Amino acid sequence: PKNSGLQITQFYRIGSSVTNRDIIYGGTQDNGTSVCDIPTWANVYGGDGMECLVDYSNEFTVYLEVYYGSIKRSLNGGAFEDVSPIVGGTGDWVTPYIIHPTDPNTLYAGYRGVYKTLNQGNDWTKISNSLSGNNLVSLAISESNPDFIYTADISSIFKTTTGEGPWINITAGLPSSAAITYIAIDPKNPNR
Repeated sequence: PKNSGLQITQFYRIGSSVTNRDIIYGGTQDNGTSVCDIPTWANVYGGDGMECLVDYSNEFTVYLEVYYGSIKRSLNGGAFEDVSPIVGGTGDWVTPYIIHPTDPNTLYAGYRGVYKTLNQGNDWTKISNSLSGNNLVSLAISESNPDFIYTADISSIFKTTTGEGPWINITAGLPSSAAITYIAIDPKNPNR
C-alpha cells in the first residue's frame, strides 16, 4: 500500500517515474496534485489535479494538469510553469496528453484537436482540425510504431498512421451506445 497518510483522497490519474520506482505523482479531486517519494506524500500544486506524467528519461521532468487542460511542467521536480497549448484550457475536464515513447521531448495533447510539441511544451503545433466538434477524452500512441496515434471523444475514435495526420474516423463497428473513455494499444500490433 502507498496510501499511508492519505485520508479520503480521490485520484483522477497517477503517473510514476521509470528511473526511480519510489516517485509517484497523483492528480486528485479538490486536493491538487501530490507527489509520493515513498513513504511520504506532499502536495506540489493546488486546484483539482488531473493527469500526471513523469519523463521516462529524467525523474525531475514532470508534467501535471489542472482541470480543462491547463498543463504545467517542472524541469527540476519542483517549480511548475504553464506549458498549455491553449492558454486558459478549453479541453475536457481531464484533458488527455501523452509523451512520445522514444523521444521524451515530444508530447501530444487533445483538446478539440490534437496538438504536438517537440520541445517539452515550449511550442505547440496543431496537427489535426477539430475531429468531431467535441472535446477529446483519450489519446494513445503506439510503443511499437509511434506514427500510430489514436484519439477519441466520447463517441468517436480517430487514428493516424503518420504521426501527424490525416486522421481517419474508425468508429464504424462500435456499439452506438458505447462511451469511449480510454484507449490502449497492443504493445506489439499498432493496428490493434
